[in-house]
Amino acid sequence: MSKKMNLDTYIIEEALTYPAHLYNFFSVLTIFLFFLHSPCSANAKVDEKRLNHLSLHPQWIAFLYYEENIDEERQRFSSSVDNPNFFLSPKGRFSPYEELNSLITNLNDENLLMSTYCQFPARSKWASDELVLNITPPQCPEYDRWKSELLNEEVSIVFATPYLDDPASFVGHTFLKFSNPSTSGSELTTGTLNYSAQIPPGINSVSYLTKGINGGFWGVIKSEKMFVSYRRYAHDEQRDLWEYKLNFTRKELAVLIAHAWEIKGKTFKYHYFNENCSYRLIGLLRAASPHTIHTTDFERLAIPIETLKYVSRRGLVKSTKHWKSPLRLILEDIDHMDRKTIDTIKKLAFQKNPVKLPIWLLKKPTAKQNEVLVVLHRYIGYLIESNKISAQLGGNKIFEIIQLLSENKLEQSLVAKPYNDKFSEYDNPLNSHSPSRITVYSGYTPKENGVAMLGFRLIGHDSRDHQSGYIRGNEISFLEGELYFNSHSQRLKKITLLKSRSEPISTNLIPRPSWEFEINVENISINDRENQSTITPQIIGFRGITIGKPDHYASVKFGGKILHYTPEKKPTKIFAGIKLSTVYSSSGLNYSIDFEYLQDPYNPKISTQKYTASITKSISINQSIYASLAKSNQEYSVLGIGYQRYF
Repeated sequence: MSKKMNLDTYIIEEALTYPAHLYNFFSVLTIFLFFLHSPCSANAKVDEKRLNHLSLHPQWIAFLYYEENIDEERQRFSSSVDNPNFFLSPKGRFSPYEELNSLITNLNDENLLMSTYCQFPARSKWASDELVLNITPPQCPEYDRWKSELLNEEVSIVFATPYLDDPASFVGHTFLKFSNPSTSGSELTTGTLNYSAQIPPGINSVSYLTKGINGGFWGVIKSEKMFVSYRRYAHDEQRDLWEYKLNFTRKELAVLIAHAWEIKGKTFKYHYFNENCSYRLIGLLRAASPHTIHTTDFERLAIPIETLKYVSRRGLVKSTKHWKSPLRLILEDIDHMDRKTIDTIKKLAFQKNPVKLPIWLLKKPTAKQNEVLVVLHRYIGYLIESNKISAQLGGNKIFEIIQLLSENKLEQSLVAKPYNDKFSEYDNPLNSHSPSRITVYSGYTPKENGVAMLGFRLIGHDSRDHQSGYIRGNEISFLEGELYFNSHSQRLKKITLLKSRSEPISTNLIPRPSWEFEINVENISINDRENQSTITPQIIGFRGITIGKPDHYASVKFGGKILHYTPEKKPTKIFAGIKLSTVYSSSGLNYSIDFEYLQDPYNPKISTQKYTASITKSISINQSIYASLAKSNQEYSVLGIGYQRYF
């Protein structure tokens, strides 16, 4: 009976407590639904103040390439990206807030999450981390496949040295290269990112420079394999490559690669002097490290080598490699060879018979034979690239050379790595002078006694500059001016718009032409005492040959100039003639002598002779002093000294 009463009591008590259990269940359900729609969930609307603050974050500004406008009548921000597909909001190009708000909205939408995240992985991950959004990153097969092809454990900046045969490369070129040291394989199979102008075929140099300076081209960032870049720059254009490996953290590298995916294929306005390959490269690096790298330092002028120095000064360069062009390797190989050996290499390359070493060479040590075969192999490759022999003939010869080297047990020499970790710091572009130059000069003339000159150059390099970091014989100047003073007058003596000079060493094996080209406006004096002069536009051009060594050479060139004397009835004049030059350079000391003789072909009595000689001593990379003598039968003879400062 007692047990039955206890059971009845238990049933009655459980029945009375059932509403309490039901109440607890609905309470938990209510709390769950509350949190489901609370600000902590992925579908919540982010606080407007927080969103506005985050839209001005340096990282977000870097991702979207926003530039702050000083003009109060314009939008505060504008992006330099011109492709509308780069933005999610219709107002995104001019509003960091609207673009960030659109991104958050898309990430919170299940139907848009995958497409948005896979299109913009860098900015999506950053926004998700900053706002602690409760989203799971989706799978992005196309992006993952592209990322794996980059071999993305390390990143380098690669500098292609100037190429004077192409106005687009007068000041060099930079691009990004990715690599993975733990992966076996050639450095040439890694991925690169390259920004360049989209230039229509057949455009001439003058049109290119005009449109390039004024933003007349579109630029685009492309991804390609290193062997494509190496073939273009080192083989086709015979340019050296300098690779500077960056010490980015894994996080910074991951952001850089994700952002590179976002910007790949997008278009920008291309400007030759500022918004060029180097400026866009700095923009990519800034996206990965916005607190270390700033594009504002290059808004007016972005020279490839100067952006490299900027990155180096930030402590981001940890190692350097020098990739020599095949042409440079050949010239270095034959530098110590005698004429007979060089003639033999040339004969073996062009003859249609099978490659067979002459008897005199077979009597030499095997090492000597192998040396000739290696140079012959490189030389034939150069001839094929230059279309001087057919690919079929050259290919057969290369196969025969490999067989001969294999017999001599030296086949490995042909597959040596194309770069070198050991090089002369004197050749390193990081050790070059700054591009802009101011000159102060004081001299003596027989007519006026004292004369002074103030000169300025915006960008360039010539034989009066420190030669470290530059290719010997290459000279280029943009916007150079000279202001002269004497006791009774002052005048703008000369403005050079463009001056380029290429004097590669020509050999019996590889003859190469030398040339120079100049466009200037000269203020030629008619009567100094009455301060009379005439403004004379000129176009000057010469072509010839240079012999010698890289640090001391001589050239002879033939050409002339077209000039326009404004006060005369027949103002246009044509002169033709010869120019002789010699240059000697050593560490910190340069000598140069030029002689120019030109004659009017229609009136032999009218001719011009000009002699210039100078010696320059470098105080430092960015400072030098020089002495010069200039004599002309037209108007002047000046002897003086000057000081040059680079910045």
